[in-house]
Amino acid sequence: MDGRVLKGAPFAGKNDALLAVSGPETHEPPVIAEGAPSRRAIRMELIHSLYEQAVPILMIDMAIILGITLLFINVGAPRPLHLPWTVALIMVALARFMLARRYMEQKHVQSEVPCWSGAFGVTTAVYGAIWGLAGMLFLVPGSQASLVLLIFLLCGLSAAAVVAYAASLPTFFAFLILSLMPFAAKLLFLGDELSMLVFGLLIAWFVFSAAIGHHCYCHLRRRVALQLENARLARNLKDAVGDAQQKSQAKSQFLANMSHELRTPLNAIIGFSEVMTNKVYGPLGDDRYAEYMEDIKKSGEHLLQLISDILDLSKIEAGQIGLHEAEIDVASVCAECIQLMENKAGQKGIDLRFAPDGRTHHLKVDPTKFRQIVINLVTNAIKYTPAGGRVILSEEVSSLGTFVLRVSDTGVGMKADDIPRAMAPFVQLGGDNGSVDPGAGLGLPLVKELVELHEGALQIDSAVGQGTTVTVTLPENRVVPVRVMAA
Repeated sequence: MDGRVLKGAPFAGKNDALLAVSGPETHEPPVIAEGAPSRRAIRMELIHSLYEQAVPILMIDMAIILGITLLFINVGAPRPLHLPWTVALIMVALARFMLARRYMEQKHVQSEVPCWSGAFGVTTAVYGAIWGLAGMLFLVPGSQASLVLLIFLLCGLSAAAVVAYAASLPTFFAFLILSLMPFAAKLLFLGDELSMLVFGLLIAWFVFSAAIGHHCYCHLRRRVALQLENARLARNLKDAVGDAQQKSQAKSQFLANMSHELRTPLNAIIGFSEVMTNKVYGPLGDDRYAEYMEDIKKSGEHLLQLISDILDLSKIEAGQIGLHEAEIDVASVCAECIQLMENKAGQKGIDLRFAPDGRTHHLKVDPTKFRQIVINLVTNAIKYTPAGGRVILSEEVSSLGTFVLRVSDTGVGMKADDIPRAMAPFVQLGGDNGSVDPGAGLGLPLVKELVELHEGALQIDSAVGQGTTVTVTLPENRVVPVRVMAA
């Protein structure tokens, strides 16, 4: 016995990643109020990005410091200043490195943003000032080599600052000013033609770098605000979907549990009305009572069928229906179903036929649910076929080895756009114009669920005024090979 059940996939996906835009697990995500992200939340994200990239940048800086020190020695800069300048630069770089490591190892809240922002800004300003001293201390008058080296060094640092510090405008401008202005002052002090030319170019570079840094800051703010808003929307969507799934599951569970409570009294109503209609214990006293009891019996049977469909669908949604598989003779089962439906088809003058392909086919399915599939499809076809029409039930095994069951009718048909609606529970297309009893709209949705429970597929082909063909396809593993009997 195969206990397959239909289970809905839980809500999951990559939206959870949006909830982690605040950084790694060591960083506490900011508390986001409903609506647009707060300025403090945006600032916290920007500060986090500064500290996050500070560690790898500072590792590169240590190598640059050593290389620059050797270059300054080779271009004739005053050697007594090399050691204290290099030591000071290394000490500040190490302090910034330790500050960044400490930040990344702790959790933070929005109230701490000013403190961490100030600490980063002060250490970066000091770092920039020490680099700026190189432009004042190591520019050798008349030495073009030291001039070119300082131009490339300080302009390169300001360009890197756009990437490293643009998330905080005060920090960026502090580093930019303190790293470039001492060099500009030294050029202005020298006053020769070449120095003044470089001074003009340096001022132009400063303005350009400031404009680029401001543009990058605005872009980063917009991007962070969008990330925080997406995170809020994703969280709200996840909560809403989870709540809807919980309510749907509770509804399905409730209806599945009501199976006995609803069916038992209805069966009693139908059974007792049938006893009274047949006058098992004597006459009722008035012939009209017999008519009333017949109406009660028919209404009870109709209501029982509707409730049975609803409960079956709810059980499938709740994952409470499994398969009790057995081998069946398809032609025999289909013939039995046609025989059961002949009376209903005859009342409407519909030609109901079973057209087997002439071969014996056996399936490994749940016999009760397979009969329910066939009866529901035939009932639906009869329901939507006008008097004098035709309904044909056929079955075959395709060239691919799959089993195919078809129910074709010459009924009213439907538009291609209406087919998805017909597959939705509680939708009844034929009831709009009053030509068909609206019912509950559960026939096709229930068949679809039962087919998928058997790992199969349901397909509908229809055209208005030309009829409908419903095709059920079951996989090859459901087809039982025909056994050859020994002579």
